[in-house]
Amino acid sequence: MYTSINFPDSALYMTDMGAPSKIKNILDKSAISFPKGFGLLLSANVPCDSSFRVQLTQLPGSGFFVLNMPSYGWKNLNTPGVLNLECQRKNFQNGFMITLFGSGGQDSAKVEYFENNATAPYFTKTIYW
Repeated sequence: MYTSINFPDSALYMTDMGAPSKIKNILDKSAISFPKGFGLLLSANVPCDSSFRVQLTQLPGSGFFVLNMPSYGWKNLNTPGVLNLECQRKNFQNGFMITLFGSGGQDSAKVEYFENNATAPYFTKTIYW
């Protein structure tokens, strides 16, 4: 049972193509550099008495990101101009595959972490790919 929200450095993810794979987690707070292309994950473990939402904003001149189905425990809030996802499962790993497409240069996005329905992020980082 989880007592606080946590973000593993990588997590197992089941795909339709075979056995589960261990995949690098974009939400790991210490990770900021990622390879372009398929094979990354948004993963969070949320306790029963908490909520978590993450918002990814593409920075000017950067490539873009695309969610790959299926989602395991995330709800896309369909916010214009950003990727705004909310964890739906408690005390169980939430996972969502993501692809980072490049512009040909250094690409980046702002990642904001929101806990318990807060309107301001409690943690922000910039990721690069």
